[in-house]
Amino acid sequence: MRQKRYAQAMAALIVLALTIAFVDRPLALFVYWYARPVRAPFIFVTHIIDVLEVLALITLATSVWSLSKGRALDGWKDAAFRASLSLFIASGVKDTLKIAFGRTWPETWVAQNPSFIRDGVFGFWPLHGGVGWSAFPSGHTTLIFAVAACLWPLLPRFRAIYAGLALLCGFSLVAANYHWLSDVLAGAIIGTLIGSLMARLNLPACSRLALESK
Repeated sequence: MRQKRYAQAMAALIVLALTIAFVDRPLALFVYWYARPVRAPFIFVTHIIDVLEVLALITLATSVWSLSKGRALDGWKDAAFRASLSLFIASGVKDTLKIAFGRTWPETWVAQNPSFIRDGVFGFWPLHGGVGWSAFPSGHTTLIFAVAACLWPLLPRFRAIYAGLALLCGFSLVAANYHWLSDVLAGAIIGTLIGSLMARLNLPACSRLALESK
């Protein structure tokens, strides 16, 4: 099992390296020249994550309230609680990694950030900081894949919905030139790892505290 995980990790790193070296720049140029007139719908799709963050905050607050009142979480409530935790954990992880890698963006979007399309800038500046050096990994992709991966084993009946939304969001980020393809792939990998761990995490303490407070 451990060897299988090492092999999967190495395969993921190789795919990311090849994507950065050979796919990111030509794909960004293709999107810029041919997809600009039709990318408004893709930009709209990326706002899925804004709704998801609000729902996660509400879910987390109501879950903590229920636990404080001695009500144990089970079924879909437990799944929603875990998915919300996954999102907020993923948020902290992706923010840290963005600073650590310091990657620039495909296009210039905010604060005159240096970009490949406008300035020919392409690369990583570790620990640089600032919005212009925070492309890797994709935060939107990390968050939505964390939620989807957490719900995948817990609520299998709705896999098509949340998996489809996660894939659509990732595709839209690339189609809008908001992110490099490798940013999205990295976000998907990191988010999936976080969500999968949260789905399997043993949380007996919450239920025990709730039951003991009755």
